[in-house]
Amino acid sequence: MAISGVAESAGAAQGTVYTAFGSKPAGVAASRTGIAVGPGAAAPKAVARAAAEVPADPQYAENARKTADEMGVMPAPAEVAETLAAALR
Repeated sequence: MAISGVAESAGAAQGTVYTAFGSKPAGVAASRTGIAVGPGAAAPKAVARAAAEVPADPQYAENARKTADEMGVMPAPAEVAETLAAALR
């Protein structure tokens, strides 16, 4: 589930979710779409654990599919930029 989905499920704004979790990687972990292994925790053993855990848990794949579906209906960045530019004219 994307951060937007987490926020919607919680009845909160996306910013609130980021504030609650402190970072996008923490939000990724909370949404169970993957495991964020940051630079400070990127030891080979941590990466190996994460790489083994994600494919072993079908919930990650389901949440990633939901995120992909949400992203698939979003406008492309170029469309957003064009819309914003038109609104500023």
